[in-house]
Amino acid sequence: MTNTARYARDLIRDPLIAKVNDLYYVWVLLGVLIPTVLGALLTWSWIGGLTGFLWGGMVRLFVVHHLMWTSGSTAHMLGTRPFDTHDRSTNNPVLAYANFGEAYHNNHHAFPYSALFGLRWWQFDLGGWVILLFAKLGWAWDVKFPSREMVEEKRKRADRAQVGLEEAGAGRQ
Repeated sequence: MTNTARYARDLIRDPLIAKVNDLYYVWVLLGVLIPTVLGALLTWSWIGGLTGFLWGGMVRLFVVHHLMWTSGSTAHMLGTRPFDTHDRSTNNPVLAYANFGEAYHNNHHAFPYSALFGLRWWQFDLGGWVILLFAKLGWAWDVKFPSREMVEEKRKRADRAQVGLEEAGAGRQ
């Protein structure tokens, strides 16, 4: 379990976010009930309700959860490591297209406060782009992301660390 008191103190203190979190099971129930009811009403049949329940509710939850959990596992094994983060996190662009940018996990570990996981123009990060749009509309505030200089400095440090590791390995041969 993630230690939310350590990693998300600001979220715990926010009364709106705390309320949303407290209502988690209500949101899950609504996420299954709404497609079920819509399916039944749109088709005027129990088959439509069952189809809404299965595809709009259960399959949707299954796919979304597995795409997100895959970031936590696959993106710690397969991909590139542009930043030295003292862990096994990687950036996996193939997976990032499937989960809207969440698989730029090495970027996330290098800059955990950043609303953007895709730090290069070509890194698909729909979630980050939505947050930036919300900030422009005034719906999100205090949005943080690293400057280009910060990214390049951390990338250079990773390159220097890699060269040092390669030289140490060559010295042992």
